[in-house]
Amino acid sequence: MSIQDITNAAAAMNALKVRYEGFLDDADAQIAQRQGSYDALSGNLKGVVNSQMEFTAFVDPDTVAPTNVDGGTFLTVDAAINAAPVGAFVSVFLASGKVHALQAAVFLKNRMVHLRKSGAGADPIMRFDPYIGSGANYLLGFSFGFGGAFRSTEIEYQIGPKLDDALPWAAQSSIFSYSNGGVAKITLEKGKVTGSDGRSVANCVNGMTVHLALFGVEFDGIIYGVSSVDSGVATISVSNFTLSNGALLNSGGTLGENLLIS
Repeated sequence: MSIQDITNAAAAMNALKVRYEGFLDDADAQIAQRQGSYDALSGNLKGVVNSQMEFTAFVDPDTVAPTNVDGGTFLTVDAAINAAPVGAFVSVFLASGKVHALQAAVFLKNRMVHLRKSGAGADPIMRFDPYIGSGANYLLGFSFGFGGAFRSTEIEYQIGPKLDDALPWAAQSSIFSYSNGGVAKITLEKGKVTGSDGRSVANCVNGMTVHLALFGVEFDGIIYGVSSVDSGVATISVSNFTLSNGALLNSGGTLGENLLIS
C-alpha cells in the first residue's frame, strides 16, 4: 500500500467520522424535539383529547371553496358530520335563510350532534328527499345504529313527498330511521317540521327505544312525532308545542303503565 493510498483512506475515514457525528447531532435534535412534543402532550392530555373530541362546522350550500376541516366550511350537513371523529361533540351551524338538503344517509356513530342556525334571518331549512330503492320509497335521514344523540335549535325540517305513488314507503322513511335494538335520543327546540304522507320524525320498531323531546316546536301536515310503535318503546315530552293540519304526536302503540304525565 502506497503513502497515497494511506492518505486517501485516512481522508475517507475522516469524512465518514464527520458524517457520523453530524448524524448523531441530527438524531439528538430530533429526539429532543419529540421529547418536547411528548412532554407537552402528557402535560395537557385532557385538554388535547377534549379539543380533538369537539368538532365545529359551518354549512353553506353556496360556499365556493369549502375547507372541510374542523372549524371550517362545508357544503352539506352530511359532509360536516361525517368529517367529525367518531364519538365527538359536533356543532353544526347552518346558514340562515337557506335550504340544506341531505345528500346521503348519516350514521351518527356515537357522535353528539347539535344542529343550529348561523346568523340573523329566517330559520334554515333542513330538507329530506325521498329516493327509490328495493321496490319502495325511502327517505334520506339519520341513523342511531351505532349510538349517539341529536339536538337542533331554530331549524325547520321539510319531509319530501313520495317519488313514486305506485310504490309504498319503506320502514326506513323517517328523519331518524330505526336500528335493531337501537336507542335514539332526539331534541328539537324552537323549530318546525312539515311534511305529508304520514312520515315521522322517528321510527320505533324492532326493539328500538326512542326519546323525543319537543320544545317550542310546530308540526305542520300529516306527520307524526314517532310512528310504528309496535315492537319498541317511545317516550315523548313536549312544551310549548303546536300540531297543525293533521299532525299527531304518534301513530300506533299502547300507552304503558306507571308513567308520570303532567
